[in-house]
Amino acid sequence: MHKVLHSIGSLFRNIRLADYIVEELCRQCGRPVQAEESLDSAPGICLCAACNQVFTADKPTEWWLALDGIAEGVGSKNADPFGLPVFTASTYAGPIQKLIRRIKYDDDTLVAKDIGPRLYLAYKHMTDRHAQQFEKDIFTIVPIPLHQKRQLNRGYNQARLIAGEFARLADLPVETKMLRRVKETKPQYGLKKGERLDNVKDAFALGKVSARGRNIILIDDVFTSGATLLTCASLLRAAGALRVVAIAAARAPFDKDTNARRQHASNISVPSINGKS
Repeated sequence: MHKVLHSIGSLFRNIRLADYIVEELCRQCGRPVQAEESLDSAPGICLCAACNQVFTADKPTEWWLALDGIAEGVGSKNADPFGLPVFTASTYAGPIQKLIRRIKYDDDTLVAKDIGPRLYLAYKHMTDRHAQQFEKDIFTIVPIPLHQKRQLNRGYNQARLIAGEFARLADLPVETKMLRRVKETKPQYGLKKGERLDNVKDAFALGKVSARGRNIILIDDVFTSGATLLTCASLLRAAGALRVVAIAAARAPFDKDTNARRQHASNISVPSINGKS
């Protein structure tokens, strides 16, 4: 018996645990991900060093949407002074597109740990660019809800997962019962602007938790025309929210229907989010 135990002990001493740990592969190119390759600014868990550099090189941008359902250019004279500022982390292409598709369609929830830091960088862009307006604000994070049927099929709400990672970095609370999705809708991506607005009409309702007196950050994965964000922001403002802004992980490429009404924030002056110039 002693010899048997000794043999088993020798066997385990010669086995390297690292050889039996599942190695993470880059979601973009398939190469192994090494922990030491991670960038300090946005740690890469699901991307290799090369793809992570591409991922983090895309700078956050800012857009201004009027709350009448029509996206106006940032700084537009016709923009509602109490409109919806939208801060986006990346363009919906390359690594961020791969990560979002993985979390939405492949049950790859680990990628939320790479998307969350990008939302945080967009948040820092927001607070740095509008320091006087945001320095005293305490925000509540509200992820865009999924319809109950879709969430049951998927098992989770991807916006909630990436919001949780962002909230951890920003040290802000997450509230999932302020909004409800009461109508099952088609995916917004690929629809024309009018179709997007019709698609989300009456799709959302207020939840059990009141928005009155709150400063709210809406979180979504992809920003297309802004129809979903506008619908939710309008509900929250009507319910007494003091301020609503939005942060999305990625902005979809423009189409002819929306390009004329959305402009890059760095090229024009930005109106005060409080409605004051």
